[in-house]
Amino acid sequence: MTKNSILGTYHTNLRNVGMYSSLSLALLSFSEREILKKNLSNKVLFALGLVFLVISFILSKELKQYSEENKKQISKKLVLISKIINYTIIIFLITVIYSVLHRIGIL
Repeated sequence: MTKNSILGTYHTNLRNVGMYSSLSLALLSFSEREILKKNLSNKVLFALGLVFLVISFILSKELKQYSEENKKQISKKLVLISKIINYTIIIFLITVIYSVLHRIGIL
């Protein structure tokens, strides 16, 4: 693979991670504020936000793996960015799961 192809794939995956994590944040915030009147609608929005967060996590994990496999063609800074994004999404996912468990009374 050429360097341009590798960087193109990296940036496409990075954009997708950003898109899905942004959608997740928006849906989770929207459901948390209970802007919609129906409780079922807020639960559906929360579930969709959680699904988008999991998709973002999977993509960030793949981005991290892809950048480590192609270290020679990708700069050290981009490899570091992929690691930071992956760990940030893990922390956010743990926070959301903790919030859910706290809401339902388990914690």
